[in-house]
Amino acid sequence: MTLSTHQDLSAWDVSAITTYNMYRMFYYAASFSQKLCSDVWINTWSRVYYSHRQQVFSGTSGGNDITTAWDALPSSFRSNLYTVQGVATGTTHIVDGGHDMYDYGNYMSVSIGDSDYGSYLTYNQQCGSAPIDGDPVPYSTCMYPHASFTLMYTQVHATSTAPSNSVTGFRTTGNNGADGHGSKHGTGSTTPLTSASGRFQAHYTKVYSAGDPSINHLIVYSSSDQTASHSYSASTDSDVDTVTFGEPQHKVVYLLWAGTSGYNFPTSDFQSGCYPSEPPTNLCYSKSLHGASSYTFHSRCDNKGATLTLIQLSNGYKLAAYTSIPWTSRSGYGTGTSYIASITRNSCHQNRYSQYQIYDHNMYGPTFGGGHDIYINSNMNGGYCNYHSYYGAGSIICGSYSSWSITALEVYSTEA
Repeated sequence: MTLSTHQDLSAWDVSAITTYNMYRMFYYAASFSQKLCSDVWINTWSRVYYSHRQQVFSGTSGGNDITTAWDALPSSFRSNLYTVQGVATGTTHIVDGGHDMYDYGNYMSVSIGDSDYGSYLTYNQQCGSAPIDGDPVPYSTCMYPHASFTLMYTQVHATSTAPSNSVTGFRTTGNNGADGHGSKHGTGSTTPLTSASGRFQAHYTKVYSAGDPSINHLIVYSSSDQTASHSYSASTDSDVDTVTFGEPQHKVVYLLWAGTSGYNFPTSDFQSGCYPSEPPTNLCYSKSLHGASSYTFHSRCDNKGATLTLIQLSNGYKLAAYTSIPWTSRSGYGTGTSYIASITRNSCHQNRYSQYQIYDHNMYGPTFGGGHDIYINSNMNGGYCNYHSYYGAGSIICGSYSSWSITALEVYSTEA
């Protein structure tokens, strides 16, 4: 089933604009209130760590910010995260982590080229800069937000793409505090998760229900490698977790987080499969086809069910916004499920205020959030983007607050 876009948007580089490629990024976010799917982890975090700048976004357009990615995670998920204690920069492992999470665990090492695994990586707390020189490869680690952390990431960045200098394996070792209790689960040897964009794959392992804080690993790498293998010790007391790459990798990202009291993050937190039962595929409004008027938009799209709005700006930014709430020209806010996304930045943003999903008025184009996060004027040629209701959104998804015009806008509905 293919979405037939008007020619104004035909050049969008979004996997040929097919329904289950075009929409996957957006519909993964739709399940935020119930569950967290793999593409939230893979896409949200890999947007940060696979940034071509290899650094945390500092406030200018074109980068990514770990706090922005963090804000995109729902509070219901974050409430189950455990804050790991007593981890110091300059060490190579976590002694305990608090509440007997580890018994000297989370030693990290990599193999380069044909070499065996080298010395353990030292926690260098390089959260806002490029990977620094290390043995055997440049890398950065970050305990976020600080030494007592809820998320730890490690980015390994090979010095070149030559096979002899590239990463051929990533491994964690050591002992967990589970002492043989609880359960352990992970992806199969050759069955990784794949991101919606198709650019990344990941293997995960989790130790849970032992009473101690649960331990969760996610190792992310390029999807160009179709022969990578994953192995981990079956013992809940062992922190051995290895991904061996069939194709040498230039960049590898490892994520570690813990759950309170052995919390078992559901398999759906890692697995893909959050697809819409009824994706919007009916073009109800096109600015170039039907005229640049909010009244025309509402006359054509009101009472047509869920909609997906695609917007292209004069500065090159491309946006999408989904809502399950039918437009009705109600002259007020609507409550339901909505989220916005930046195709340019490959980011999804959930609404944090249920009462401010959309603003529905016949003198407004498709407008989202209170404040508003995305406002489209009645002439459908401008507006603004302002952070208010959607986690991590705001002017960054439009490139600026309002220094742009709308070059193309289309709205698709579930009902014809």
